[in-house]
Amino acid sequence: MIYSLSEIDATCKKAARGAGFSWGYAEETGKAARWLAAHQLPGAALLADYLTLQKENPEDYQGSAARCPLLTGAMLCDSGHGEMETSVVFEQVVYPLLLLPYLTQLSKAADVGFRIQWPGTFIRCRNGAIYIKQEGSIAVAEATNVSCDWLEADATITMDESFVRAAGAVGQFVEPNHWEALEALAHLTYVPATEESRRGAGPT
Repeated sequence: MIYSLSEIDATCKKAARGAGFSWGYAEETGKAARWLAAHQLPGAALLADYLTLQKENPEDYQGSAARCPLLTGAMLCDSGHGEMETSVVFEQVVYPLLLLPYLTQLSKAADVGFRIQWPGTFIRCRNGAIYIKQEGSIAVAEATNVSCDWLEADATITMDESFVRAAGAVGQFVEPNHWEALEALAHLTYVPATEESRRGAGPT
């Protein structure tokens, strides 16, 4: 089914909260999923898989064993471009594509471009546009040696004809199993009904 960007944002935000993230991180997660969907990238699908794993094994996915892309992305934005090294390499990141919205937000605020890559995937950002070259699946569950380089706004970003610009969209198709997983996590944020909450409900 095709979902609007606002539906993806709201559901992914609640799913992140249901998976154990604070509301602040969850809100940023919803925005990240919306950004990926707007560029026809599988943010909702990857979040469904990642948040399910994170809910079941939080110590494995938020610890030192594998960097959490959501916490890492928020950390990068909090640090700001001015306090970051020109080049950053993450030894291990799960679902590295989820880092992309955070890097784009930071590059826009600092008026710089960037390139990020991991084995089989090469992404360039220039003037807010995203260009992607794939030699494998962009939706890998884990990657090593994820490198990010910041580039001045007027710097030349080398690309060949194999790079494809990410298209814009106002909605995205999400597989039923992924949407159901997100909704199951989102449901955990709902407060169960009680006799007190039911009192006075309905027609009088």
